[in-house]
Amino acid sequence: MEAFEGFYLRAYWNLVTEKRGGIVIPYSEIIEYGERSGLDSTMIEVLIVVIRQLEVRHERWAKGERTRRELVDRPSPAKRQKSMSKRNG
Repeated sequence: MEAFEGFYLRAYWNLVTEKRGGIVIPYSEIIEYGERSGLDSTMIEVLIVVIRQLEVRHERWAKGERTRRELVDRPSPAKRQKSMSKRNG
């Protein structure tokens, strides 16, 4: 992995803990992280874009995982029928 990729991934995982109420990472936190990391204003703008893209992709992945788990954990039609007949029986 390239050094810059590692930087952005570490930044994302460090910043994701700053989410409040399960929404996006606050803009001010991204800027502060960039400043603490010694980035100039141009690179902070790049950091903002990269973090926002990682947020979108991570949320998409997490949603897919939740859907996959629901499908995997869902009982088969035969098991559902058996369960329903026990309740009604």
